[in-house]
Amino acid sequence: MLFIYPIWDNESQRIGKQKCTPLGYKLHGTAEGLGLISEALYRFSWKLADMKGFQYDHETRTANWMEAGQRREYKWESDRKGHHPK
Repeated sequence: MLFIYPIWDNESQRIGKQKCTPLGYKLHGTAEGLGLISEALYRFSWKLADMKGFQYDHETRTANWMEAGQRREYKWESDRKGHHPK
């Protein structure tokens, strides 16, 4: 059985998850092509993000998570101003 996962809402969500949990981001990408174990990898990738309090706001297109006791935020901006978490 082939599982198809939703495409990212935008770059803030994708890059935000990558910054929040690089391992979870890699598992997410790997899950797209591994058949039966893909569902477990996909869910685990989001569990890793959840453990850091990852949140994505569809209205503002902003991703945020906890890192070193502080809330980090990422928002993609096409002119590349938004590349660093706040």
